Amino acid sequence: MNFLADECVDMRLVRRLRDAGLDILSILETSPSIADPDVLARAVETGRILITQDKDFGPLLTATHSGVAGAFLLRSVRVPRCADVILDHLDAVRGRLIVIANDRVRLRLLPSL
Repeated sequence: MNFLADECVDMRLVRRLRDAGLDILSILETSPSIADPDVLARAVETGRILITQDKDFGPLLTATHSGVAGAFLLRSVRVPRCADVILDHLDAVRGRLIVIANDRVRLRLLPSL
C-alpha cells in the first residue's frame, strides 16, 4: 500500500510512517505549493492513499467520486496518535475517508461510481 502526504502533513509523521515500512511520497519534498486538485490528481494517478490535514479535502472527497483509493484526514496534530491510528487502520482505509481526531476516529465510505 502506497501513500501520498499532502504538504501540510508534519514531516515527523511522514518519517515515523516510513520507519514503520510504509511507502510515502511527500508533496512537501516533491512539489511544494501545488493546488489541492493537483494533489488529489496525483494521488489518483499513482493509486496512493492520501494523508492530509487540510479540511478542504473532506468535502472534495465525499461530495463526488474523486477516484482516490482512500484517505486519512488528520484533525489531531499529535504525531504519535496519528501514526498509531494510520497503522491500525491500514486494512480499513481502501474506499474510505478516515478522520483522525484527538478523541475519536470516524470512518466514512467514499462515493463510488
